Amino acid sequence: MRNQTTQSLIPLKRFSSTTEKPTILIVQASFLTPNVYKSLRDCLEALGYSTVHPNLSVGREAAPEELSYIYRQARGLPGGVIRLFYFRAFIFAEGQSVVGVFGESTREDIRIRRSAAYRCIPSTYLISDNDKAALLQLQEKFAANAGATVDRCAAGHSVMLNHPAILASKIAAVADEAMRSIEPKP
Repeated sequence: MRNQTTQSLIPLKRFSSTTEKPTILIVQASFLTPNVYKSLRDCLEALGYSTVHPNLSVGREAAPEELSYIYRQARGLPGGVIRLFYFRAFIFAEGQSVVGVFGESTREDIRIRRSAAYRCIPSTYLISDNDKAALLQLQEKFAANAGATVDRCAAGHSVMLNHPAILASKIAAVADEAMRSIEPKP
């Protein structure tokens, strides 16, 4: 079974105004390249979001605590990641690994670090109800492991390929809500 994790991080590129749309950082699945996400990037950009998509894989720390909005604000620093958006994501409990959960892996055995981004940054997990590769129970478990807010769609496993506009609208809705959550209260 493949370990395919995708997360979209929603950082602020600048904290001068919360009326500006945030930049969307895409971290692709461990077996995929950024090219697979071109349609998603195009859809997000058509909605007015800037996107950043470095060639990172899931084993790296895409959003350490030092990049979180809360951490940065507490130290008087601008910007920061305000929300994580997972889809097709394998999110294991502390110390678990692909081999430990599934008994096999075609990649090096990747373990969750103690500094997993979802521990310090709020997250949303999109469950694809028609995914035949990752069963609903498994997706629900991954969402629970991250303590994520759950959203759903009727797409299959490759939502970024088959329904990029739906995925972009889901990410945009979460990004907009995240921005509202940090707006100064009157």
